[in-house]
Amino acid sequence: MLLAIFLAAVCSVAASASYPLVRNYTRSAYHGGTQNWDIKQDSYGRMLFANNSGMLIYDSKNWTLCPIGNYTSVRSLMVDESTSRIYAPTGDASFIKV
Repeated sequence: MLLAIFLAAVCSVAASASYPLVRNYTRSAYHGGTQNWDIKQDSYGRMLFANNSGMLIYDSKNWTLCPIGNYTSVRSLMVDESTSRIYAPTGDASFIKV
């Protein structure tokens, strides 16, 4: 009897727990490369992804692919909140303002 009450309580707590919305996007949806290396959020709320094909920007409706210079993979991103600039390393120890 106590076991049944305990299980009912656990099930009701689990059912009322809220979980974050998770949405998976296929490569054909964002038109980028197969790997994402880094994720940042800018001051406008857009999500930025360092991708094998360049930098991806997602504004909650549309994906935009920004190829970087010589079309190399982007492995990391930096967002400068004071200037709202996004920096992506190009592979030659320099940075590009996007």
